[in-house]
Amino acid sequence: MYSHAAREGNFMYLVIGATAHFGRQAVEELVAAGAPVRALTRTPERAGLPQEVDVVRADLTKPETLPAALAGVEAAFLVLQYGMDVAPLLATAGRAGVRRLVFLSSGAVVPGAERQPDVIAQYHRDVERAVEASGIEWTFLRLLFPAINSLTYAMQLQGGDGA
Repeated sequence: MYSHAAREGNFMYLVIGATAHFGRQAVEELVAAGAPVRALTRTPERAGLPQEVDVVRADLTKPETLPAALAGVEAAFLVLQYGMDVAPLLATAGRAGVRRLVFLSSGAVVPGAERQPDVIAQYHRDVERAVEASGIEWTFLRLLFPAINSLTYAMQLQGGDGA
């Protein structure tokens, strides 16, 4: 998600879920690349993000907080909490002129299947469908098993729980 325009400061990236593991990594990579990045969080005072980041207070469950966060944004990276209703976000992004959405989805999504194998995959596919219907360009990153989950298992095993 880096372009010549980003180096010139004409292309704002928004990271939604910026304080979650993958969101934070996206923010750090964008900053390292010299891209202007904005981070959406409910608690900016606790975000702990690099000083180059434009940290904004917004809440996906309060649509009235979204227009300011999306103003001037060309592309947004979405790390969403399970069960989040994306309709208000997508509507606001469309009105704000956001050109591309990148959604961190699930590798458990079965392409072409109407019904998914479990509730997590179904939620992610439903979000994908909503993004597709928004008319905004999109990219879906379908991670099969995020490596971060392995850390939980490693700590559990290290603590002697082999079950």
